[in-house]
Amino acid sequence: MSRRNCCITCGLTGGDPARLTTIIDNSLQVSAQRVLESCHGRPRLFSLDGGRTVDTTHHDMTLALNTLCTGGVVFVDDYFQERWPEVSEGVCRFMLREGGLSPIAIGGNKLFSPTPWPLPGTIANGLGELFPGQIPQFADVRSATVCRFKH
Repeated sequence: MSRRNCCITCGLTGGDPARLTTIIDNSLQVSAQRVLESCHGRPRLFSLDGGRTVDTTHHDMTLALNTLCTGGVVFVDDYFQERWPEVSEGVCRFMLREGGLSPIAIGGNKLFSPTPWPLPGTIANGLGELFPGQIPQFADVRSATVCRFKH
């Protein structure tokens, strides 16, 4: 997503576009320190989009885990994209090898995973209340409740 589209979405949803930080670069060249400096601390949201290899996706998930604040969420784009199965393979390898992120919602070609925090089940329940009628079912994935959104 372009910075312009991120700012529009942020503004439409009540966020402050001035607080939005985008780093457009080869993610293999981006360090945790750069993310922390660019965001002036640990970000709450981390969007992964563009690295469509197993190794790049694994690296990006590690970068997200190492920089997100407690309860922060990583959005993985193209998780279900049939042209790039390497994205879902990279995420699955990361979750098996590294852990630290568990899915809470899937839908619209995206996977949403927060960092560990005391009550992860409450996120899924809260999403169900926030989006009534949009979550047709819940699933258990790796001992976590995951919301499946309609799209």
